[in-house]
Order: sequence, then structure tokens, then C-alpha cells
Amino acid sequence: MGDDLRAVLAEIQAGTREGRAWRQRAEQRLDQAADSLHHLSQALAEVTTEMKLHLHYGQERVGRLEERISALEDVGAPSAPKTAVAVGGGGVFGWLAGGGWDHLTQLMKRILP
Repeated sequence: MGDDLRAVLAEIQAGTREGRAWRQRAEQRLDQAADSLHHLSQALAEVTTEMKLHLHYGQERVGRLEERISALEDVGAPSAPKTAVAVGGGGVFGWLAGGGWDHLTQLMKRILP
């Protein structure tokens, strides 16, 4: 009977050791999962912030383009200042890009027969 008790006690102790080892592995896995979720939430926050910035800059660009389109629509007859502003440039190059060539050709037609 004493041997039976010792065998049962040994099995209980072995089961307890296995239970402790399993619990330790489970806690390690839970810690790893918590760390992974933390890193994932940080990455998601960074991506969200970056996407909000891209959206903000995109909206600003759309606003500027709408202003330029509106300026081009308002320009009716080409005039140097309005057209240069509408095209987005200033000076000679903006004027030429915005219809200055038309003015030059009309001037050349008047001067040359």
C-alpha cells in the first residue's frame, strides 16, 4: 500500500510539474501576443497619421487646382496679368504660357504686312 501511495504521489507531482510548465509557456505566449498587438496598434496609429497627412495635402492641392481652374474660366479675353496668375506663373514666362504668344502674334501682324 505504501508503494501505491508513493506511485500516486509521484504522478501527482509529475502532473503538477507539467501543469506549471504549461502555465509558464502559456504566460510567455500571452506576453508575446500582447507585445505583438501593441506593435500592431503602434503601426496602425502611424499609418493612420500618415494617411491623414496625405489626405490633408491632397485636399490642399485640389483647392489650389480649383482656384486655378476658376481663374482660367474667369479670364475670358487673354490679358497678361490675369492669364499669368491663372497659369500659376509670373513674369515673362508666365505671361507667354498664359497667352502672351497671342499678343505677340497680333502685334507682329500689325507691324509686318
